[in-house]
Amino acid sequence: MSTIQDEAFTGKLTEARVKSLITGNPAVIDSVGGANNVTALAAACWGGHLDTVKLLLRNDANPDALSPRSRTPFFFVTTRSPPRDRGAIAQALLDAHASIDLATDEEGNTPLMNAIVQCRDTDVIHLLVDSKASQTKANKRQPPETAAMLAQRYGLSRHLKDKDERSSSRGKIVDIVVSIVLLVVHYANVLTGGVLEKLFNWRGDKAPAIQNDPNIDKEVPVPRTAAEFEKNLNKYIEDKTFKKFFARGDDFLQKLARNASRLTQDDSGGLGNPDNINRLTRLSLYQPILYCDDSGSMKWSSGTTTRMAILKELVIRIASVATRIVPDDAAGVELHFINQDSPSPSLLTLDQIKTEMQHRDAQNMPTNIGTNLKAKILDPLVYNVISQASKSVPIPLKRPILVCIITDGCPNPEREDTLMEAMLECKQELVRAGYEPTAVMFLISQIGSDEAAESFLKKLRENVRLKQVLHCTTDRLDEKFHELNQNEKSLEQWLLHLLTTPLMPSN
Repeated sequence: MSTIQDEAFTGKLTEARVKSLITGNPAVIDSVGGANNVTALAAACWGGHLDTVKLLLRNDANPDALSPRSRTPFFFVTTRSPPRDRGAIAQALLDAHASIDLATDEEGNTPLMNAIVQCRDTDVIHLLVDSKASQTKANKRQPPETAAMLAQRYGLSRHLKDKDERSSSRGKIVDIVVSIVLLVVHYANVLTGGVLEKLFNWRGDKAPAIQNDPNIDKEVPVPRTAAEFEKNLNKYIEDKTFKKFFARGDDFLQKLARNASRLTQDDSGGLGNPDNINRLTRLSLYQPILYCDDSGSMKWSSGTTTRMAILKELVIRIASVATRIVPDDAAGVELHFINQDSPSPSLLTLDQIKTEMQHRDAQNMPTNIGTNLKAKILDPLVYNVISQASKSVPIPLKRPILVCIITDGCPNPEREDTLMEAMLECKQELVRAGYEPTAVMFLISQIGSDEAAESFLKKLRENVRLKQVLHCTTDRLDEKFHELNQNEKSLEQWLLHLLTTPLMPSN
């Protein structure tokens, strides 16, 4: 028969199982055993199962219960836990008032020391530092070492600063090379779809358009300075008539690069590493439109709160991520609902979105998601705009568009095909007007566990005619929100990846 420790390690431990075990023997929850000879909480930390960690803590597991060699659950977080939920698990232990300076028998390392030497996870380091973990306590090595000494050895000293110092020490994380990358991303993603891979071998994939262009090496030589790159790339764009959205001399990209350079390389803000800068830059090229389900089923509960309450939190955070480095004069998120009237104006700042969402609630109305997508978004914001093309304004659509649809159910009473037909029509209208079909991208995410909704999204996901312009996420937003809500940094990173998945080169 499996043990509580083994079930915790695999993530299969249930509330009912815990209750049945501790009813007959309360001490079992902190006992050592199983294949790994550790406590159940240590096993859950080792396996990286956040839900199981929270389950055990809810049932009074000791957050400091020792496994052999005086290893606490925090030891396993900082030495064994997979990276995905490591920060959230650390936060769960801190919330349970785990001791943060207990040392192991063998070397006397504290959790902060292990976080520096073993997992080198800056999220966990920051959590421990902000919880006042000792930086001066010495271990048992000869000569003895402190967390501060280890951080200096591994180049992590800046991560031992307190939160205010980390936030204020913003500076030169993006030097001229990264600034050039931002310029490449800006033009390549929107205009050429392949110059990024050609110039920087990013992700190792070269776009076919670049592979087949024998003149690219002559027209866009590898730049030495930002000024050289801009001059050469502008020339290439002019020659190839790729100038769809941003005219020569447009200062959008310079502003974008400056804003990106304000992010901190130490990730204190959560989105400052090179991959996230890349994703933020790509996302910033698009005008985000949030299209939210406010039908009656959004009143239903998801965990301890309603789907609508989770939607409100997610909308605010999505808006924050989507506008993080967008120049002020171009910032703003379009906000629309299936049933309720759109705010006027519908292009809102982050503060305006926070205010707007406070006054929005689910309505006892249907889910005519495709019908109202066309009426509220595609007709006024796409078709009416591109129809205004003239000699003086040949490309009236100022930026490509990313429509983020958040829903908890399948269409009702409209036909299921209505949404598909609306997106296909958009694709066709764009091509007819001289745009790429990807000038408007669609991202659909689900809240709740409605089986009909899952089936509906599966059909859309498998529709080959929509593959180029539609991405249906597989994560349920409410589940991920509950999982990451206590770790704002991880939540923002997950949202950034969710929003940019359809925009990255591999897609």
